Amino acid sequence: MKPREKKLYMDLAQRMGQMSYCHRAQVGCVVVKEDNIISYGWNGTPAGEDNCCEDEHGISKPNVIHAEDNALRKLTRTDSSSKGAEVFVTIAPCIRCAEKLSDARVSKVYYAALRKGRTVGIEHLQRHDKLFSHAHQTAFQHNECMGLW
Repeated sequence: MKPREKKLYMDLAQRMGQMSYCHRAQVGCVVVKEDNIISYGWNGTPAGEDNCCEDEHGISKPNVIHAEDNALRKLTRTDSSSKGAEVFVTIAPCIRCAEKLSDARVSKVYYAALRKGRTVGIEHLQRHDKLFSHAHQTAFQHNECMGLW
């Protein structure tokens, strides 16, 4: 995949994040396979529930679904497979999402920002040779995302 295509998909992940009603962090995800977007998602509450993602203290509610999980769930409702796909996510995956992405057999995960102190998901992806991020971060030109956390 060409660098300008990677930037495009990360830009689209950023746009997906803007669809979230979450105040603490709006996270977006795009799943790409063979130059086609096969799924996308953003963090939020399950369909039919109140779109409030945080409690009165600003803490994420336990029912909030992460962007990567939303994209993978959406993909299960199609005939497409995530095997060999590339994932673009605006914030590095947590350990649960990293495990789900590994189980989904994606080939690469790109992220634009890292949440301080939360590297377990990244370490999991590195152990499984699926993480491609900081080397491409400047190509995405999303360094401003680093200030979110």
